[in-house]
Amino acid sequence: MLFEAEPIKGAPPIGRVAVDTLMLPLLGIQLDPARVEDPRCPLFPDSLAQ
Repeated sequence: MLFEAEPIKGAPPIGRVAVDTLMLPLLGIQLDPARVEDPRCPLFPDSLAQ
């Protein structure tokens, strides 16, 4: 997921993403999907877990 925001303190850089002429840091974070997704429209549906 890409978004524009202030850097997340302590998130380790795991690469870079090229967007037009910009090179943006790719950060690794871990979170509970249930806290950020709508159950009617999951970000990570069960079909991807197979």
